[in-house]
Amino acid sequence: MKRFEKKATIKDIARMGGVSISTVSCALNNSPKVRPEKRDLIQSIARQLNYVPHDLARGLVTGNSRTIGLNIGIGDNPYLVKISDKIIHIARENGYGVLTSIWQDDESRKKDLNMFIQKSLNGIISGPIFGGYDSTLENIYNNHSIPMVMIGNSEYMNIPQIGVDFRKAIFLVTEHLIKLGHKEIGYLCMPPPAADWLGGFKDSLLEYSVKYFPEWCIEGLGTLKEGYDKMNLLLKSASPLPIAFVCHNDLCACGALRALNEAGLKVPHDMSLTGVDNIEAGMYCTPSLTTVNLKEEDFAIQVFNQLKKQIEFTADHKMMNLPNILIEPELIVRESTAPYNRA
Repeated sequence: MKRFEKKATIKDIARMGGVSISTVSCALNNSPKVRPEKRDLIQSIARQLNYVPHDLARGLVTGNSRTIGLNIGIGDNPYLVKISDKIIHIARENGYGVLTSIWQDDESRKKDLNMFIQKSLNGIISGPIFGGYDSTLENIYNNHSIPMVMIGNSEYMNIPQIGVDFRKAIFLVTEHLIKLGHKEIGYLCMPPPAADWLGGFKDSLLEYSVKYFPEWCIEGLGTLKEGYDKMNLLLKSASPLPIAFVCHNDLCACGALRALNEAGLKVPHDMSLTGVDNIEAGMYCTPSLTTVNLKEEDFAIQVFNQLKKQIEFTADHKMMNLPNILIEPELIVRESTAPYNRA
């Protein structure tokens, strides 16, 4: 019998043996459902083809690939990189492989999600979704019998969700600045979809009767470059400048810190800065950043456990009514904030 030059598949064995794929799978697993003579024939064909079993391929037949899909948009965000790494580590510790899809835009995200649907995966983790509606995820969850967990928080979507209470995170850093005596506070690099984050900022100002200055709420992306560019623009155009800024995340704060240093302004003497997400870079910049710990270890554990519960549920996983979970943030005070001292 001629050997295949390419890697043989379970479909090749089924075709050459004149049997179904499920029969091949049962025979290769020594199932008593297959007659001994047929089992011997199928196993003989597999040896001649140098067939090597593949867990994911086996899952196409058995429905249990012990593999999950992680579909995540990381961008330049180190926090999401850490989340992804921890989810993968926890999944492997629990005996699951992970197919990872890192998307950069909506088109690639949808394409990869549709690819996951065809892979007989045990479940899918996808996100982040910040407060909006995602028809692709909703359609997959409603129309396919595959467990799913969404990274993020959206009241518009009926999908099990694990998110972070970003509204509270921004509230905490704003409150910290107010308690230091700051009354003129801006918000740097606020992405337009992050209404909930801005809500936390306004909540804190309102609670402590501090005026909201919309002209100091600067839209942008949470990147080093945006933090640097937006702060430079403010330094050139804004008069007066606020004495403190809540930065949308630590990357943005690091960029803003560089711009202030180049302009000869000292943090926190001339301006206090806070970040959000507690990435490693914020700990080691000078001065180190006051920030909010978003507890990526707890986050990753909750995400995987929420998916695992659905996978192991013997009935329809959509009937579980799993609660959506928000991770509680924690303020970390470092060197980039100080009491108000403007003369």
